[in-house]
Amino acid sequence: LDLVVADTLPVQLNLMNMGYVDGLVGQLAFEMGAMSVSTLFNAQNGEDPPEEIFGTAFLEVLRFPIVLPPLTIDKNYIGNLAILGYILFAIIALGSLVSLGWTY
Repeated sequence: LDLVVADTLPVQLNLMNMGYVDGLVGQLAFEMGAMSVSTLFNAQNGEDPPEEIFGTAFLEVLRFPIVLPPLTIDKNYIGNLAILGYILFAIIALGSLVSLGWTY
């Protein structure tokens, strides 16, 4: 069970580092404030606000476990299909030799 909390304040980052939550999701407050002040300034100067919806960046912070499970690598990707590959190679090689002998 993973617990994800909204906002990424320094207090919340400390709580995440202590293990209380597994992830934080938030927005960049400075960017939202700058956009709102710019829009209000433009409205003060007589400009109409744009019809589009403003989007801000999305901030995501995740906590990875310190102790990872042991890594096991299995490089046997094809398993028993290797036998089929050997058989098909033998058929193609034998067919090539028969074709070579037939042309000479």
